Amino acid sequence: MKLGIKIIILTTLFSCSLTKKKDDILLKTIENDVNETKIFEDKTYDKNINTVRIHKFNDQLSDPIIFLALEDSLKLSFDDFNDKYRKMYYRIIHCDSEWKRTDLNETEYLKGFSINEIYDYENSFNTKIKYRNYFLKIPNKEIEITKSGNYIIQIEDDNKILLEKKFYVAENKVNLKGNVSKVKLIEHRNTKQKINVEIDLMNLKVSDPFSEIKLVIKKNNSNIEKIENLKPLFIKDRTLIYDYEDESNFWGGNQFRYFNSSSTRYLSDRIDNIIVDSITTFVIREDWPRQLENYLIYPDINGNFYIDCETCWNSNIESEYVNVKFKLNYSEKISYGSVYLIGNFTNWNINENFKLDYDQVSKSYTKTIKIKQGYYNYQYLLLDNYSNTSSSNIFEGSHYQTTNDYYIYVYFKKPESRHTRLVGYKKISSKNLL
Repeated sequence: MKLGIKIIILTTLFSCSLTKKKDDILLKTIENDVNETKIFEDKTYDKNINTVRIHKFNDQLSDPIIFLALEDSLKLSFDDFNDKYRKMYYRIIHCDSEWKRTDLNETEYLKGFSINEIYDYENSFNTKIKYRNYFLKIPNKEIEITKSGNYIIQIEDDNKILLEKKFYVAENKVNLKGNVSKVKLIEHRNTKQKINVEIDLMNLKVSDPFSEIKLVIKKNNSNIEKIENLKPLFIKDRTLIYDYEDESNFWGGNQFRYFNSSSTRYLSDRIDNIIVDSITTFVIREDWPRQLENYLIYPDINGNFYIDCETCWNSNIESEYVNVKFKLNYSEKISYGSVYLIGNFTNWNINENFKLDYDQVSKSYTKTIKIKQGYYNYQYLLLDNYSNTSSSNIFEGSHYQTTNDYYIYVYFKKPESRHTRLVGYKKISSKNLL
């Protein structure tokens, strides 16, 4: 009898402790989110957090999107360099089409606790740099998502927010058609690609499509190259037609540069040297600007990357963190702008951690970064310091034949509604232009 009472008391104390911990984190997070105009982005706040990924299970190159009507799930994973184990918690935040937090209460878009602990992790095995690999299934037995839209998953320890990562939850409420074609304007026929979209509203109850429907198109799902807020050019029955001459055009760009660091035993085709030390360094072959070169077709993964170690059983915990040295030859330093590496491994953000420095002696831009072994796509991007605009054309060139993926998102919000639904999604390719 006494033993039973002790067990009940201990269980109650543990439950209260966990509830208090969640309440403390919730209070802290709310305090951090007082600014309701904050625009969320993929961002890491802690220097010990690395290689944040979100994708379908067993498919690193899949898109971070699930559908309400399907039993879809995503895998979030990241590495922690911290020497000591620390408890991690996650929270899911509903956002509008501009990635601002909506005023929905968490109980209105989630079933389950608003704050949950991450229990799944593994320590790295036989690596020079030790890390802990955390992973999480979304949704899971603790939490279910009940509304479509843009979402942020926020990861915290006991003291602070560590990272924020975007994902999407969609509905199939419209019939969405899209294709990529050559532009009709003569001056851009060889350098740009035109996106044509038709949205059949089907049974969606839309009163004013010009104000209630929002179309977003992203090239290679990049935050940098996107078109939004296009209004339908024509409406035929219940079909919205977006067939613009210029407004829906993207620069074609070029195939992505790439390197493969999955093996330290041999030089892959774009690796010039491998230096084995306390941390292994991969020296990439020198890059040159390509804006004057003819288009050359070769396979790429449109700026994406995947973790891989050829000699490992489990690449998630056996892959090494390595240094990678980049060098872009350029005759003189660009006085009006800064040069950055760009790709999914930079979260498609212009990040100071990936800014290159100009070396007067070698007449080149250089940068060394520490990343996990794998296969990576990248390009060089110029940020104009005066206009605050960015483009890769000066280094990469632009061709209408370039193989790109375009991501089409259709959002729906009625004037009286408190949240924006993601009612349509489609991914199209420009491969038909080859």
